[in-house]
This record gives sequence, structure tokens and C-alpha cells, in this order.
Amino acid sequence: MVFNIVNIVHNIVFNIVNIIHNIVFNIVHNIVNIVHNIVNIVHNIVFNIVHNIVFNIVHNIVFNIVHNIVFNIVHNIVFN
Repeated sequence: MVFNIVNIVHNIVFNIVNIIHNIVFNIVHNIVNIVHNIVNIVHNIVFNIVHNIVFNIVHNIVFNIVHNIVFNIVHNIVFN
């Protein structure tokens, strides 16, 4: 009889603790997911900005070098 009461109380307490644990776990897990998504969004924005800046700089440097080489070759051919 006493054992049954103890067992019932233990099961009730265990179930309550389990429910609370699941609720807390889900809340924390969702917060972590949200933070992770925010970090991904920020990373993508920063990556795109930096990539565009670097691409433009490199593109301008390469374009200027190639343009000067071609211009000098054509200029030398025409005027020499």
C-alpha cells in the first residue's frame, strides 16, 4: 500500500519534471535556432558586402592593367 502510494507520487513527480524539462528544452532549442538563423543572415549580408567590395577592387585593378597593356600595344602599332 505504502509502496504503491510512493510509486504513484514518484510517477507524478517524474512526469511533471519530464514535462517541464521538455518545455524548457524546446524553448532553449528554439532560441538557439533563432540565434543561429540571425547569425546566418548577418554572415550572408557581411559576406556579400565584403565579396562585392573585393570583387570590385580586383576587377578594377585587372581591368586597368589589361586596358593599359592593350592601349599601349595598339598605340605603339598605330604610331610606330
